Amino acid sequence: MKARTGKLDYSSPNGVYAYDKASRAWVLLNEEASPLTPKERVSVIYFDNSLCPVCRRYDEVWYPFIDSNLDALKDFGLYIVYCNWFTQDCTSLKASLDIHRVRRQGLADNCPRIK
Repeated sequence: MKARTGKLDYSSPNGVYAYDKASRAWVLLNEEASPLTPKERVSVIYFDNSLCPVCRRYDEVWYPFIDSNLDALKDFGLYIVYCNWFTQDCTSLKASLDIHRVRRQGLADNCPRIK
């Protein structure tokens, strides 16, 4: 059974989560699947470190934003790539591959925290 939750926290497994709008829950994607390739034309991906105090503060904005804007986001893919700490402690190969793919493709050029 896949992990499902309304909000990720310290006890949530590392991995890549997709938002299931019908159940309003974050669903842990299969670890054996290929790295995240969103099926939607436009996706919002939140790279979240469970041990990062700034990320924990951002969660106070992220989750209410998703909940209050579901109608506007109905055509968007919503994902969380979740590790304890991407550069040092990630128990999910899928999640750690995704952050390295972002770096490799130059998508992090404007984000000094993940360079």
